[in-house]
Order: sequence, then C-alpha cells, then structure tokens
Amino acid sequence: MPTLQQQAVHLTQEALAALFRTARHVPVDKYHWSPMGEARAAQNQVAECALTPMVYLSLLDGHPMDFSDPAVRRHGEQMMSALDTVDAAEAAAQEQYARLYTRIESLSDADLTRTVRLPFGGGRDVPIADIIFFAYQNIVYHTGQINYLQLMLGDKEMH
Repeated sequence: MPTLQQQAVHLTQEALAALFRTARHVPVDKYHWSPMGEARAAQNQVAECALTPMVYLSLLDGHPMDFSDPAVRRHGEQMMSALDTVDAAEAAAQEQYARLYTRIESLSDADLTRTVRLPFGGGRDVPIADIIFFAYQNIVYHTGQINYLQLMLGDKEMH
C-alpha cells in the first residue's frame, strides 16, 4: 500500500498529465480566448498550474508567499504570461513539479501532522497532510475549467 506522500505524488502526476492532454485539444486560435469578462483563458489556467508548485513548496518549507505584496503578484503574472504555449507551460511544469514531488516524498509521517498557516482562504491553519494534495486539487479544478471552455467551443469529447 502506498504511503500518503506517494499517493499525493501519484495523483498529482496523473492529474498533470490529464491537464496537458486536455490543453492540447484546445484549438490553437482559442488557447488565449476568454468567453467573457473575468473568465480565464486556457493559457492562463495551464500557466497557473505549471507554476503553483512554488506556492506549495513555500508552504511546505514554512515560508508562505506574501500574496498581499503587489511585487509578488506582478512577478507571478509576468511568469504566467511568459508561458504562452502548451509546450512552454508543460516544460515549466515538469521542472516545478519534480521539485514538489521530491519535497513531498521527503516528508515523514510525523511532518504530516504539522500545520501551516495559509496566506489565502481566510488564513486558516492546515495540516501538511492536506497541503500535499493542494496541487492535485488545483490541477483537477483547472482541467475542469478547460473542459468547460472546450464544451463552449463545441468539443464534446472526453480527453
């Protein structure tokens, strides 16, 4: 039976593969398309997923990023906009997730009971056992968002 750490890595790897498989089915001319207002384009969602391991690593290392700092937000937006193709985002994701997987696998069972204060979501305390699944949850959420965009574009296939 896998450890919780191994299961978190496994599920995240599977979700990441599904995200990029799904993103590759978005028509190239619609990759930056947003259906309206604040709705996010596939590019933005894939880029976020590629870079969020930095956020989770900061939580696991006990030094959460300060999202209230405009410079931190601006830097993140610049990094995301640079990942303007599926290939660029996937290359960044492979690098970032390798670091996250190594960090998750290095956690002891005792580490899983430690809590970290989130710099978002109301600032609540969350056990490391939950945080190791945050990347998985985020990827699954954004894959669903991309699937919805594809549905709006007439693609009803399961990718």
